[in-house]
Amino acid sequence: MDYEQIKRRVLDEEHLRLLAIFHFVYGGFTLVMALVMLMYTGIFSMFLSNPAFSDGSADVAMAGDIIGIFIGVFGVIAFLSFIYGIGLIVSGVLMRKRKARLFSFIMAIPNLIAIPWGTLLSVFTLIVLSRETVKSMYTAAQVGAPSSPAGE
Repeated sequence: MDYEQIKRRVLDEEHLRLLAIFHFVYGGFTLVMALVMLMYTGIFSMFLSNPAFSDGSADVAMAGDIIGIFIGVFGVIAFLSFIYGIGLIVSGVLMRKRKARLFSFIMAIPNLIAIPWGTLLSVFTLIVLSRETVKSMYTAAQVGAPSSPAGE
């Protein structure tokens, strides 16, 4: 390898290392937000099940139905956020091992709508994983070739 190839490989290694760390952090943040949404869902459901809340009037019944819809929506969003947070953490682990590049690539796409931090993480992930040198690093890791520039 010449100097430019070694330089590019070291830079790619560092970018993948940083992306893996950021996937861990953002995945953890997503899990915490999912737990907060579950907490709110529990509070709303306790409020809805309170006997003092339902006095039998039509307005209260309609409000209960609306709160029930919110509980369902919050529950679904919390569940999907929990699954996505776990997926981000798994993506970080796979990046460190240089495995399943397509999985990490796919996990980055939905994060584009999470403005601003998720978008930044996704754009950088998509750019780095699209490089030919990074693709060859993943291929070499699957074959069992050394992935470090010094061949360690």
